[in-house]
Amino acid sequence: MAILKKEKIARGFTFIELMVAIAIFLVVSGGIFTSFNAGIAIWENTNAFVDTATEARRAVDKAAWDLRQTNAGQIGGVPADGNWYNGITFRIPNSITSNGIVVWSANIAYNVGGLNNAQLLRSNQVVANNILSIRFRRSAVTPNIIDINVQSQKNTVRGYTVSAQASAQVRLRN
Repeated sequence: MAILKKEKIARGFTFIELMVAIAIFLVVSGGIFTSFNAGIAIWENTNAFVDTATEARRAVDKAAWDLRQTNAGQIGGVPADGNWYNGITFRIPNSITSNGIVVWSANIAYNVGGLNNAQLLRSNQVVANNILSIRFRRSAVTPNIIDINVQSQKNTVRGYTVSAQASAQVRLRN
C-alpha cells in the first residue's frame, strides 16, 4: 500500500492576519502623524514668538535711541505725572550754530497706527509690525527718565495667538 504524502499548498495571509497588520499600521501611522503635527505646531508657534519678540525689541530700541538724544524740555504728550501714555512727541538736536545755539529737528512722533492699526509709526514711517501697543511714562521725581513698554501680538496660521513684550528705561540728555 502506498502512502500518499499530503503536499502543503503555499497559501497567503488569512483575513484576520491582514486585519491585524492593517490595525497595527494605522496605530503606528496615527502616532507618527500626531507627533509630526505637534512638531509643526510647536515650530510655527516658536517662529511666531521669535517674530513678535523681535518686533517688540526693534520698536523699543528705535524709540529709546531717539529719546536718548532729546531733553525733558523737548518732550510733548507725556507729562511727568507717572501715568502711561500711548504716544509721544519730541525733537532731537540737528546741529549747533557757531554761537552755540542748538538747532532742533521737526517734531518726531511715536504712536501705533498704519496697516490694521498694528504698526509702530515714527512720524508716519513704519518702525515695527504686529505692535499691539506702545506706552511711555515719566514721573515727577525723575522727569528726565522715560519708561517705554511695547506689546506685540501675532496670529499663527493655525489660529494661535502669540504675544511678546519689551521694555526699556531711557535717561534723557541734560
